[in-house]
Amino acid sequence: MNERLARIEWSRISEGADVLAHQLIERLGAANALESVRSGADLTPAERKAAARWLHRLVHNDPFNMRALDALGMSVLIPGDQAWPDQLNDLGPEAPPVLWVKGNPGALTARQSVAIVGSRAASAAGIGIARDFACDISEVATVVSGGAFGIDAAAHSGAILAQEPTIIVSAGGADRIYPRAHENLFRQVLDGGGAVVSESPLGAAPQRYRFLARNRIIAALGQATLVVEAPSRSGALSTARHAMKIGREVGAVPGPIDAVHSRGCIDLLRNGATAIASVDHLRELIGPMHVQEPLEPDFFSFGAADDFDPRTARTLDAVPVRKGADVASIASVAGLSVTETLAALGRLVLSGLVDERSGRWIRTKSGVGGHTQMS
Repeated sequence: MNERLARIEWSRISEGADVLAHQLIERLGAANALESVRSGADLTPAERKAAARWLHRLVHNDPFNMRALDALGMSVLIPGDQAWPDQLNDLGPEAPPVLWVKGNPGALTARQSVAIVGSRAASAAGIGIARDFACDISEVATVVSGGAFGIDAAAHSGAILAQEPTIIVSAGGADRIYPRAHENLFRQVLDGGGAVVSESPLGAAPQRYRFLARNRIIAALGQATLVVEAPSRSGALSTARHAMKIGREVGAVPGPIDAVHSRGCIDLLRNGATAIASVDHLRELIGPMHVQEPLEPDFFSFGAADDFDPRTARTLDAVPVRKGADVASIASVAGLSVTETLAALGRLVLSGLVDERSGRWIRTKSGVGGHTQMS
């Protein structure tokens, strides 16, 4: 198996920011790392434990057919490709093994980029600011965002108004439109020479934990990140946190101090972000990258769900709402081993969020939509 196919397989069996997967690939090469997962040889104790969840998907995956990419108008980039955005390497052991790209891969490296993110439930003023800033800054930089409602959509729309490429970083597969209501926006992005990119494989569902993981990619692709509006807990702040962690400049648009959608920006401004009140300020923010002082460990720290560790949160996302599923199916969707999934299901049952019925698990009413929705 060649390096590209092996890395494609790794994107199918591991999830975003999987440090152990990255380290194993770096140490053995992607193809040899897959063989080690199958055989259990040449693995550290930590890798051997992680291999249980990788192997669960690996043995159930059908071989990937590269012809599927041509049929969908897609490509797969790996480190070393001419179109690979080298700034992703700043993520270190959290860098993705591949990028799945629908549209124009050249948009990722054509010029400098700026991430513009913010609240889904944005105000009319915030949407106008994001659209206008994106339209103006598109003269010198490619706008990167997440394709979501609110500020994300306004940022992409501004770039489209400027007739410049823009990049959507998707939490699901790059072949899936999410949210579905943005089908026209995705089409305009692609028609305008932009791209939809993802680290998740074809058909991957936009699970909550994937939103959190993809935020680091949005942050890394931009030379700077601008947060237009954000409540105290939001995916936009997650993106800003990742940007600061890897030394990117972060800007925030000030807003009314009593507005919910301003609180996250105010917190950012109190923790080192730059106040942005005009597109000229944003132009100043996009400059040579430099390393900032690291954040305090607990700054904006939160998991994929309010009360659970990441594995339990991923398991909850994988439990179906309408029809029960067995543990093997849930483990495959969550990207965990059966043992890890059973332990998490036990915690979820005790919390009243999941029911077990004759060996099949289903979410209760309390487990549906009861956690923080990430943008």
